[in-house]
Amino acid sequence: MNLKQRNLTVTFSGSLPVTCGGIGSSAAFATSFARATNSKFNLGLNEEQINQAAFAGEKAVHGNPSGIDNTASAFGGVIKFCKQDPYTFSKINIKSSVEVVIVDSGKKTN
Repeated sequence: MNLKQRNLTVTFSGSLPVTCGGIGSSAAFATSFARATNSKFNLGLNEEQINQAAFAGEKAVHGNPSGIDNTASAFGGVIKFCKQDPYTFSKINIKSSVEVVIVDSGKKTN
């Protein structure tokens, strides 16, 4: 199927907090869009291909992102990420749950 010849309307909604930036919401959006497109059109993408599609979305938003946000979003869990060419990451197994506090600093990003 040639997706370039299809007209698509995409609507996103959810409860992701609106902040001034820095919590990876654009990567979550890009990853969910890649997964939904993969599912809808039976593209057969594997996890790394989903991650690369999300990274392309992140580049469109941020220019030169590190890749950590889309990688965390695509693979989940706790990861160790090294920005190289190519990047590397590994999952870190933790024995118990971790509490995370998100604080909005009020600093604006574009």
